[in-house]
Parts: sequence; structure tokens; C-alpha cells
Amino acid sequence: MASGELRPDIDADRIARQVIAVMDGLQPQWLLDPESVDMVADFRAYIDDLVDSLRPR
Repeated sequence: MASGELRPDIDADRIARQVIAVMDGLQPQWLLDPESVDMVADFRAYIDDLVDSLRPR
């Protein structure tokens, strides 16, 4: 945020909780059906979208 790469109004604690929640949700899905769930790709896509949403517009 200090460098201007991310919006200054970001609630970092809220974002951290969301990231943990996504990973906690993906893990059991992958454990139940590892052939159908690409946990790494799904998490990467989530993070890419999240970072895009946090950049200044």
C-alpha cells in the first residue's frame, strides 16, 4: 500500500481471513476428490483475482 501498488483502503486482516477461508474450503474438497480438484490451480486463480481486485483503479 505504501508503494501505491495496492489500494490504501484495504483491510488486511479481513483479506487474511478470506485467504485462510478459501484454503480451508479447498483442502477438504481436494482430500475427498483429488482427481477432480486442482487445489493449486484453484488457489492460484483466487489469489490472482484477489490481487487484481486490490490494485488501484
